[in-house]
Amino acid sequence: MAVFALIGYVIGAVKIPTIVGIPITKKIGGEPLSEIIIRYIKFKKNRKMYVYTKEDK
Repeated sequence: MAVFALIGYVIGAVKIPTIVGIPITKKIGGEPLSEIIIRYIKFKKNRKMYVYTKEDK
């Protein structure tokens, strides 16, 4: 039970640092881990793929 409490605390409290050498942290730096997880779940749930084609005349 304590393990799950620790995992929940880490997800809720940890903020992702901005590290210049890692490109993905530039985009998500300073945001809480819980917000990133929620956004990822929403993206996976409503993912749509758009395909643009170029028509020749």
